[in-house]
Amino acid sequence: MKKIDSELFDPAVEPIEEKFHRVMRGAISMIPLVNGVVNEIFTSVLESPLSKRRTQWMHSVTEALNELTRSKQVSLESLQDNDEFIDVLIQATLIAQRTSQQGKIAALRNAVSNSSNAEFREVKKSSHFLRLLDSFDEWHLKVLDFYYDANKYVDLHSSENHKLSGLSLIKKAFPELAGEQGYVDSIWYDLKHAGLITPSAPGEIGIYPASDGNSRSKYGCMVTPLAVEFLNFISISEIGSSSSLS
Repeated sequence: MKKIDSELFDPAVEPIEEKFHRVMRGAISMIPLVNGVVNEIFTSVLESPLSKRRTQWMHSVTEALNELTRSKQVSLESLQDNDEFIDVLIQATLIAQRTSQQGKIAALRNAVSNSSNAEFREVKKSSHFLRLLDSFDEWHLKVLDFYYDANKYVDLHSSENHKLSGLSLIKKAFPELAGEQGYVDSIWYDLKHAGLITPSAPGEIGIYPASDGNSRSKYGCMVTPLAVEFLNFISISEIGSSSSLS
């Protein structure tokens, strides 16, 4: 089974020529009053990080695709004729170069891998899902996963947590957000506007002890069917009791 040779885009000796940088450098040189000093600043600040991001992304995708070829889930020949895969790869590559957030990059890699897998169900909403992923940050993904299954983040057997409701429970799950009320509200509205979560208000979350003795979220799984599709699209495997974005 053929595999992708990373030496084709990341040679051991010869450095990568950055086409994007050349285009931008040429564009900057045409702007009136922009002198060589500004051009040099652009070169020193952006060229190396951009090239590094692209190379790291290509290595990550190559590793994921080679793993699929080794397990015979996909062949490189089939990818050439897979328009869905090509579309996702191009869009994901552009998004990956615009972020340093590893959670988003992992989600993008998973999306590319899933779209290449012949056994993975055909995804008709890939462009929409990638636009959502581009607009979200890592906290959006974590909070959405919390709404899918709060049990992974909070001890729902604790009587102390039964007294919590609304955004207090999210802050309990993610202490880093404890002092970020406005930001947490914004994340909730973004997810709600995207049609991914079911609560009608940010405070509509609570814990209750069930009759079977297993405490659970008052609203159970608080995401929509569209959210489940989205999480499947950016996860390593289809979600059941949990999802994996790493």
